[in-house]
Amino acid sequence: YGLRFFLDGDWVGSVIDGRFPTLTNSRRGDRGGLAFGRTQYPQLWVSVIEKAYAKLHGSYHSISGGWVEEAMLDLTGAPVHTIDFTHSNFNMQVFWRQLQYYRRMRFPMGCGTAYRADLRDVGLVGRHAYSILDVREIFDPALEHGSVKLLRVRNPWGQTGWKGSWSDKSVEWQQLLYQHKELERSTTDDGTFWIDLT
Repeated sequence: YGLRFFLDGDWVGSVIDGRFPTLTNSRRGDRGGLAFGRTQYPQLWVSVIEKAYAKLHGSYHSISGGWVEEAMLDLTGAPVHTIDFTHSNFNMQVFWRQLQYYRRMRFPMGCGTAYRADLRDVGLVGRHAYSILDVREIFDPALEHGSVKLLRVRNPWGQTGWKGSWSDKSVEWQQLLYQHKELERSTTDDGTFWIDLT
């Protein structure tokens, strides 16, 4: 397989074979299979990209962690926009409008966590990258403020998700008057979850 990545301002090629690391038993609680990235269906495209990217960086360990924006730039070659919640000029209303626009334009989006020991308690992983799959505002008269701003997020590990408000099995879903089936809420540990942005 031959792939190209945008590294340090240049397109760089990476050629790999079709052998991928596997495990007989995994941390995911299954019987094993591919050791690292995998898809829900029997496809290899994630493993191909991951192996080619790891080869350019010297090992799989070298691509574990890092910054979401660096990976987005390396994988797409497209400009990236980073938003820092701790910046003095951060404005939640502007940020929400940006997210909605990026979703309409179908831009790939990601987010990451800082290191905090208490993140595990709420189902998140510290210093970890997540994909943002969807951006939705739910309007329902049963909600306290009439609406809620939700992000659908995916852990690339394919397991472990948010355990707080609007998580897969949280009581907030039961208070809705309308069935929001288009939200594709999962009740299994597949790594995808909805989280309230506020």
